[in-house]
Amino acid sequence: MRRREYLTTVVGASTLAVAGCFGNSDTNNPRAVVSAYIETEQQGDADALSALLHSESPIEPTEAESSETNRSVDINTVTISERDLSAERLRSLNMNLPDEATTAIGDAENAVVEAEYEIDAPTVEDGGAGATSDRLSVQNSYLTAREDGEWLVVAFRLR
Repeated sequence: MRRREYLTTVVGASTLAVAGCFGNSDTNNPRAVVSAYIETEQQGDADALSALLHSESPIEPTEAESSETNRSVDINTVTISERDLSAERLRSLNMNLPDEATTAIGDAENAVVEAEYEIDAPTVEDGGAGATSDRLSVQNSYLTAREDGEWLVVAFRLR
């Protein structure tokens, strides 16, 4: 009888663990929302980008020019470097947030996420020899915070 209870418990726990792996991962953690933000930014869709921004964010997305849309992005690393920063610590990051926003974000669950990725550089005409395009390496720090239970991007800065 105990063996049956043990097996039932193990199977139930395993099912829950696997189900958690396949849950809604769009923006359910700081790393996921930063990855989604980076990918969406390269598509040039201001409305989709706005949906990933915290209401305290000073970022105002605009529609990208056609030459800056649908650029390929390869995300190399996305790591959380700090969690639950105080308003004082947030000010030291120089993310250019207004004082009210800094206080609000400092009172919320927040995290700093470091991201390294490569994107297609804008195409440049090279004097008649044709268009050339290279890859650009980007390193940014993103401030994220929870709002209404969802992780969103507040601000970012180049590293």
